[in-house]
Amino acid sequence: MIRRDAWWRRPRFLVPPGVLAAYALLGFLVLPAWLRHALPEIAREQLGAQAAVGELHIDPFLGTLKARDVALADAAGVPVLGIARLFVDFEFSSPLHRAWTFADLQLEQPVLYVVTERDGRLNLQRLLDALPPSEPGTASEPVRVQLQRAVLAGGQLRYGDLRSAEPVRTEFGPLALQLEGIATIEGRRGPGTVSIGLPGGARLAWNGEIGLYPLASSGAVQLQGFEPRQLWDFAREQLRLAPPAGVIDASFDYEFTNDGGALALRADALRVTVRDLVLQRPDDRAPPLALATIELEGGRADLAARSVDVESLRVKDGRIAAVI
Repeated sequence: MIRRDAWWRRPRFLVPPGVLAAYALLGFLVLPAWLRHALPEIAREQLGAQAAVGELHIDPFLGTLKARDVALADAAGVPVLGIARLFVDFEFSSPLHRAWTFADLQLEQPVLYVVTERDGRLNLQRLLDALPPSEPGTASEPVRVQLQRAVLAGGQLRYGDLRSAEPVRTEFGPLALQLEGIATIEGRRGPGTVSIGLPGGARLAWNGEIGLYPLASSGAVQLQGFEPRQLWDFAREQLRLAPPAGVIDASFDYEFTNDGGALALRADALRVTVRDLVLQRPDDRAPPLALATIELEGGRADLAARSVDVESLRVKDGRIAAVI
């Protein structure tokens, strides 16, 4: 019987021990140390920001990167992004796919700080403006990247508005996201789900498909238990109303595409229910508008056709008072 050795034992595949040791030293020790030193420099030069990473580990044989306590702040040290744990799994089979391929991307407990500053600009926009301008040229296909799985767990979005005399702040979370088969390859779409907690215990959820080239998405959106009064501080100066009572539930299906600048958005199966709605001004003795239930069903909208249709709208048990 002829004995056949495994392919990695054959002479043409054998790697000299010295080369293997140098590769291990570079991947396990040198590269992580260089990245910990280089990341703050890159952030300062490219974004005018501060960056730091607590722990950073690379396995050059598995193609994985693990990082903890990743932080990004603006030039003044105000937080912009924090990630408790980051995990990236790179596929060495990328050349076979003709795309940079990642088997897994995980972000645990990320926190994004978004602020509308006194001049009306977002803090994130200031960081993007600091990036070097791209060279003008003809439009081309993006770099081919595919991500087999992306998971975000325990995320938070902290938003602040500094334009009013009394700054307003709120938090959204927890945020959970899972995507599969996402790629910057033409026509490629992948399934996904997103869930985010809103102030007051409400929940916003999405499930469907998303494509990056061209940008496209379809799926279903559901809003449960949203209380407008939870975010009323952001609109109090414009509307001059007392925080409204009421709870809103809504759901709809949609199809979105943006191919070559041709934007198309259609929504159908729209359903909205508003319960126990009360609107009044701060000095009103009795609310001029109080409705027990508002139900909208069978809604449809088409951006390209500029059309909105509603099959039924029902209002139950309420009162409307007008003062002339």
